[in-house]
Amino acid sequence: MEVETFAGHLGGQVELDICYPCNAIWFDRMESVQLAPVSIMRLFRMIHEHRDGARRPLADKLRCIRCASILAQVQDIGRGGRFSYHRCSHGHGRLTTFFQFLREKQFVRDLSAAELNEFRVKVVQVRCSSCGGAIDLARDTACPYCRSPISVLDAGAVEKTLRDLADKQHVTINQSSLADAVLAVHRRHEEQRRLGQTRNWGAEQPDPGWIDAGDAVDLVADCISVVAGFFD
Repeated sequence: MEVETFAGHLGGQVELDICYPCNAIWFDRMESVQLAPVSIMRLFRMIHEHRDGARRPLADKLRCIRCASILAQVQDIGRGGRFSYHRCSHGHGRLTTFFQFLREKQFVRDLSAAELNEFRVKVVQVRCSSCGGAIDLARDTACPYCRSPISVLDAGAVEKTLRDLADKQHVTINQSSLADAVLAVHRRHEEQRRLGQTRNWGAEQPDPGWIDAGDAVDLVADCISVVAGFFD
C-alpha cells in the first residue's frame, strides 16, 4: 500500500493507505468522515490517474494492516443506499474499495429503468464498476458475477462537491451531459482498440468475465475520467 496525505475538513491532515492494484483504501477508525471536499475530489483524480494499471481482485481472506486479524465483511446503509467494506473486529479500521467508497459518499447511484433502457440503445456492453466483469445490457440488469446493480456517477453529487470548492464554483454538470461525455470516451476506446492500443484492463485477473470485458464502458470510471478533466 502507498501512504497518501489529504486535507481534513476540520483542518489538519489525514493519512490514507491506498492499494491501487486492488482499487482499495484503508481507513483508520473515523478517517473516512474526516476528508475535506477537496480531498475527495483529489481522490477522484488519483483514481483516474491509475485507471490503466492492472487490477488485482481482493483476496478471499483480508487482514487488518495494523493487527493482522481477519477482516469481517460488513453491509451498511447510508443516505445514498447500501455499501460494503471489510472491518477489523478490534476497531483498527476498515478496507473499502474505491467503488464502495464512492457509494458511501453518495457519488454513485443505481441506474433507473429509464436510464438503463437508454444505455441499451447506445451501448451493448458495460463493465461492472464493482468487480470489473462484463455486463451484457441486452440480457443483464445486474452484474452476472457479483450481482451488483448497474451504477453511474451521480452528476448532482459531483456538482455539489465542486461548488464547495471556491475555485470550481463556475462548473456546471448534469447527468445528460455526463452521459454524453462517457459515450464519447467509449467511442475513443473503440477507436484505440481498432488501432491496437487497448488498455491493460484485467491483466492479472483469472476470471474470464474480467478479461472479456475489453474496452466496455465503465459508467463510474469513465465518468471519473470526465470529472478529472475539470482539474486540467
